[in-house]
Amino acid sequence: MQASAAPASTDPNPSARVLRAPRRVAGAVRDWWQVAQRLEAEGRLDDAERVIRRCCPSPDYARALAELYELRMHRLGALGDRSGERDAFLETVRWIDCYAALAGSTR
Repeated sequence: MQASAAPASTDPNPSARVLRAPRRVAGAVRDWWQVAQRLEAEGRLDDAERVIRRCCPSPDYARALAELYELRMHRLGALGDRSGERDAFLETVRWIDCYAALAGSTR
């Protein structure tokens, strides 16, 4: 299942978006995405990354990390934190590149 979010053009507050990540595995509901988002919001980025890497299969972990940092970028931008927004943007790009490299290597 693909992660989804409301398009930015129709979302009046993109920093408040909550991405829905895949949570079902063999009928069990996983809450790793909510845990990772909470840790990110608390500024515990290493812990958030660790949760995603541990709970999300490769190469999907890189996609999930890119989405986490994209949300962070929008949230910090809405708060006026331009430095934090730029850092989150760079992390988003880094993880998108990683995902592309991993996806290409699995074919």
